[in-house]
Amino acid sequence: MATEAALRAGWWRVVGRGVLFLAAVAASWWLVGIIFALGSGWSLLGGFLGIAVVICSLMVLVEISEDVPWALWGSLPFLAVLVFFGMFLPGDYYLSTFGEPVTATVAERTWVEGRRSNRDYYRYVLRGPDGRLLEEVIKDYRNEPPLEIGAPVEMLVDPRGVFEAREPSKLGSLTVLWVSAAGVVLMTIVLSVMGELRRRTMLPKGSGASKADDSERPPTKRGSGNPAESDRPE
Repeated sequence: MATEAALRAGWWRVVGRGVLFLAAVAASWWLVGIIFALGSGWSLLGGFLGIAVVICSLMVLVEISEDVPWALWGSLPFLAVLVFFGMFLPGDYYLSTFGEPVTATVAERTWVEGRRSNRDYYRYVLRGPDGRLLEEVIKDYRNEPPLEIGAPVEMLVDPRGVFEAREPSKLGSLTVLWVSAAGVVLMTIVLSVMGELRRRTMLPKGSGASKADDSERPPTKRGSGNPAESDRPE
């Protein structure tokens, strides 16, 4: 009974670990999204942080599940979608809520040749109504007539000038966020329960040897604790 009680982590601890893990994933996701919203110059840092979030989350889930074989591959798709496809949503949410709609104009237009002929595109630099250049660079891969210099483009601009401006039509969908987040929550619950059940049936390392030593050791007589006294025949 003592060994079983020691092995059992307890359901409250399981719930606590799961809640802390999900809170850490949510905070990391917001951090990566904020970094990406700062502009293209921060994309490399955001990418490295996104990879680190996915790797660390997978390691924690494998640890929580007590090395369930499919924990890694079962959780990877949801974490990858949440981090790498949903990382634009924090900036999109901020701009859709607090952004100011402005009509910008095309200030520069550059033809860029891709690695393949069907990947050639125009790169546009926009100028806001106040005359300043926006950080947003539009890459048009579609087979549409190119925008002329001075053509109007509707944009959402951060009034504080912190986050990069974006087109309203290119804001991400919350469906990706809800589906991937629900998958991460579901996998956390399932793996936490499986890990707790596995812990209840596992023995601590070295317990077999210690039990064998205890069983082979002759019982000692309770008394003063003197070894010579315990060996004395009655």
